[in-house]
Amino acid sequence: MSKPKTPPDTAGEQRRRLHLVPDSTQQPTREAAGPVPAVPALALDPETERRALEEIARARSELPDRDEAMFGTYLGSLVRRLEPTSEADPANILASLMAATGVYLGDGPHMRAGDDRHPLLVWPMVIGRTGVGRKGAGWSAAKRLLLATDPDFEDRNIHSGLTSGEGLTQAFNEDEAGATGPDEGEEGKGKKRASLLPPGDRRLLAFETEWATVMARMKREGNTLSATLRAAWEGGNLSTLGVNARIVRDTHVGILAHITPNGASSIYLGKDGYWHGRVTVGVRDDGKPDRPHVQAKTEAEVIDKVRKLERDRDAGKVRKPGRAWTVEKWLTHWVENIAAPSVRYKTLQGYRTAVYKHLIPGIGAHRIDRIEPEHFEKLYAKMQESGAKAGTAHQVHRTARAAFNEAFRRRHLTESPVRFVKAPKVEEEEVEPFTPKEAQQIITAALNRRNGVRFVIALALGCRQGEALGFKWERLDRENRLYHVRRALQRQAWQHGCEDPHNCGARFHRVACAENCKRHRNRKNCIRNEKGHARPCPPNCDRHASSCPKRHGGGLREVDVKSKAGRRRFVLPDEIFDLLMRHEEVQRHERVHAGTEWQEGGWIFTQPNGRPIDPRRDWGEWKEILAEAGVRDARLHDARHTAATVLMLLRVPDRAVQDHMGWSSIRMKERYMHVTEELRREIADQLNGYFWNPN
Repeated sequence: MSKPKTPPDTAGEQRRRLHLVPDSTQQPTREAAGPVPAVPALALDPETERRALEEIARARSELPDRDEAMFGTYLGSLVRRLEPTSEADPANILASLMAATGVYLGDGPHMRAGDDRHPLLVWPMVIGRTGVGRKGAGWSAAKRLLLATDPDFEDRNIHSGLTSGEGLTQAFNEDEAGATGPDEGEEGKGKKRASLLPPGDRRLLAFETEWATVMARMKREGNTLSATLRAAWEGGNLSTLGVNARIVRDTHVGILAHITPNGASSIYLGKDGYWHGRVTVGVRDDGKPDRPHVQAKTEAEVIDKVRKLERDRDAGKVRKPGRAWTVEKWLTHWVENIAAPSVRYKTLQGYRTAVYKHLIPGIGAHRIDRIEPEHFEKLYAKMQESGAKAGTAHQVHRTARAAFNEAFRRRHLTESPVRFVKAPKVEEEEVEPFTPKEAQQIITAALNRRNGVRFVIALALGCRQGEALGFKWERLDRENRLYHVRRALQRQAWQHGCEDPHNCGARFHRVACAENCKRHRNRKNCIRNEKGHARPCPPNCDRHASSCPKRHGGGLREVDVKSKAGRRRFVLPDEIFDLLMRHEEVQRHERVHAGTEWQEGGWIFTQPNGRPIDPRRDWGEWKEILAEAGVRDARLHDARHTAATVLMLLRVPDRAVQDHMGWSSIRMKERYMHVTEELRREIADQLNGYFWNPN
């Protein structure tokens, strides 16, 4: 920026220059400066004139000195004529005018340096603080003169929004004579995209009001803008070597860039008496710079706030622009739009339970950028006081951690508050695997049932419930006695297909019982919002989809196994293979007996009509087998723990155990392998032999 050294004009001279009224005493000759285009006069009243002149003088007083030699040209003389009518730095006006004039004149005027031909292109960058530098005022003054010469030039040839090399090349798309490559359009044939420039016109002035944003785009991996701009400067031929390769020849591209110092940070005193600051921290969704605003009563306070924003920007801790989400809005968006397409069905059901039953009712009204770790800890404590198990509270904590970590990754938060939350302590109960005697009793009782071999497989091979129920004959390799685990059976909840789920399930809505309920003889059967009772439906209940006439998406579904590691092969022990062959023969007789009632699906374990077995019915049958065998009550999944422990007792190598059990990590053995009583006795015997019977 610079300050004029010329003496102040008289009021009359200032008025003439403010209106750009021709003055015969001041007009330069054609030899000295050439013709000056006529500019429409500005109709200002005396008071407006006075205020404008005062504002111009105030702005000029803040500019540094400049070298007057820069105005010893024709364009410099025009700037002298424009200078009194603008508060901008004359050097800014001159640079802007040179950039625009070089583009307007085209590639005809040029100079040579050796064998190189250089057109009259100038790419200036105007640097100044917003509110003080008057960057935009300089361009406005230069543009007034340019538009007086050619009113349509701005709309035709001046554009903003440099994003990529491909985008710059596309500005010249319609000019077939100078462009080679496939036409763009539907299916890449026959149709062209609209060009920014008139056909045959290669002149483009890229006017960028915030060059810091353009530089940020050029830093992105794969962005070709920097290389394309260099090609435009050196020779005018632009090319893109992508899927739709193009070569555009003989372009004439100029750039006029504005930027504020210090990475686009600006500080200024507003008309309201407060100091204001803005920092460019990124790009908004619409491509415009994201410039958060801060203000304070003193300049020192604003400087501190601006520096903090800059530090947060550099550390990647700046929140996305726009109003902060509420916890309810973010959790709903996260679980339905982010988690739902990417996680398994049962994982999603757990997330939804935690979100809709616990997190939203408990902390949903908070803004996500203002919620504190203490809010989560109080929620977990309240849940456990109401009778929820620590494991349930821990599941809610894991869901909150996943949701808020995603908000942090997407810059809706500068830091995840869940990171500092003390998770509920969960005391994991040690699973007691079945002893060899108990396992034999279970196998004996199971083989007295139709699908008894299914439970033998659970104990011996350690299959998950869904994997075993999903066994199909087509995946059994009889020749090599192999079974390929690929799919599993899973029950999924039905979804309403009607327009009004609430009214559709109205007849099934549970209403809370009164204190003196007479509907139920046993008060334990009353519907109450208390532990141990069936809970009433919420006011906006949209469940009970199983009764919807248009239900969809539910029932027994064949799904992929839990993980990639779950896709594995079992070499079947001879006893289990023989049991499966006998089971196949029995099923063949059942198929004949069922006749037309049989629904063939290729399942190994079926209902009497050929349909697959419901996991809930399978669980009930397991409990019946335990009772018949006289064995302690245990989960069906404890059979998988037993199988893993047996592999440990047999001293099977860890890598083979991991493959057999379908674990993604061998660390899972810490959960599934347990020290049995027999193993403890074996350790004691070995210690006896080592210390007291060395021979």
